[in-house]
Amino acid sequence: DQLDRSDATFYEPKEYPVHRAANDGVVVRAAPSANAGSIFVMNGDKRFLPFREVDGWYEGVVRGEWRVIGWVRKDDVVATDEPLTFPTPVGN
Repeated sequence: DQLDRSDATFYEPKEYPVHRAANDGVVVRAAPSANAGSIFVMNGDKRFLPFREVDGWYEGVVRGEWRVIGWVRKDDVVATDEPLTFPTPVGN
């Protein structure tokens, strides 16, 4: 399969649903590799917002931990039907 860069859909960002940790103890890693360093551990109540997929891994943000951007294995998270929500601004 060759990508046709003249096709406008090539440049459209892919949208991913909100995901949740499939189990407690899902490791968010610094790179898409089981050998990469751990930067956060998600429990089942955490949500993950993917924005990219590479070789069976999602790169994204842990909801509520907005400084945590990393990689999780696709089979360690489960898609939900939850709407994407943004944090409520604080102040003013």
